[in-house]
Amino acid sequence: MSSYLENTSSIQIELSSKCNHLCPSCIRTDFKTLRHTNPLLEVGQEMPMETITKVIESQFFKERVLEVEFCGTVDEPFAHTKFLQILKSFVNEKPEIKISIHTNGSLQNPEYYQELAQVLVRTSPESVVRFSIDGIGETHSIYRFGGNYEKVITNLKAFIDKGGRAIWQTVVFPWNENQIEEMEQIAKTLGCVGFFARPDRTNASKWGEEKIKSLRYNKSTLQSKPSTGDQDYLDGIFNSLTNKTSCVYKDTRKMFFISWDSRIWPCCFWSNIRYENLIKREALEATLFEKYETNFNSINDFEVDQILSHSFLNNDLIDAWRNDKPLKWRCVEKCSLKKVRTSDGEVDDKKHLKQSYFNKI
Repeated sequence: MSSYLENTSSIQIELSSKCNHLCPSCIRTDFKTLRHTNPLLEVGQEMPMETITKVIESQFFKERVLEVEFCGTVDEPFAHTKFLQILKSFVNEKPEIKISIHTNGSLQNPEYYQELAQVLVRTSPESVVRFSIDGIGETHSIYRFGGNYEKVITNLKAFIDKGGRAIWQTVVFPWNENQIEEMEQIAKTLGCVGFFARPDRTNASKWGEEKIKSLRYNKSTLQSKPSTGDQDYLDGIFNSLTNKTSCVYKDTRKMFFISWDSRIWPCCFWSNIRYENLIKREALEATLFEKYETNFNSINDFEVDQILSHSFLNNDLIDAWRNDKPLKWRCVEKCSLKKVRTSDGEVDDKKHLKQSYFNKI
């Protein structure tokens, strides 16, 4: 047997299905209108404290976990009404733990960020909050619909002023690429410990600023119906099972993912299948939930240690990688070594365009 979790020391947690933004390429956004939420996502839900308690009380957490990262694919961490309570629960159990948080920085007030910093300075010196800021002034909200640049900067300053370690991270689009150097300088002046700029691997750059705005501000549009999907596309994935995969989650980041509905997954890509289209949902049912049971990975129904010892993570997924079994289809789609598949073609470079560290992390 070979376990997906053999080297795992981190947990990535998505705390809710709540966010104050509707970014064009986010899975929680209705891609056809850009002003409504994805009809396949149950929005407005929060992970209960009972789930957090189960995680903290698990043997795996007590013996193995060195880092907790709050970074969902459909949530803004600070949208959870009990975020600070959740954070303090982890820190109280393991004061030395490394905490990583990804935020758009536009929820809550400066006092909230000051309290956040005061909690994090008690933890690992590597704990950090990554603020996603995709432009200066109004440019920021072209992609981050619902964002407020001035408020983000105010909250960022409040966090840093109380000793918080912040990284400014941005996605490079045609409409903000001329601001990269200026953003980096602002980040340094404010006291951020780093600045990251990475390429856009979504449809946003292809659509362009004008199309995004024309869809977003068309108030006559209604929420789309769930997408059926493309059976030929899915068949192509299942016909490519001999493609080798490289798992960043397992080998580099050494983490697993917990979604807002208290389910444990190898990574966020597996959880997101449910929100992409109906055909992929059926494929998930056929390859995972019919093979095991519908709730086999639910913390609502099983203890964390029981789920982590289940054959899916403990043997079957790695076996599928090695023997090209259907269970690896999602890994082939998202992490094939052949090239990263995108809507614009293929991209070889998975790295950031720019990484600057102003202070040692």
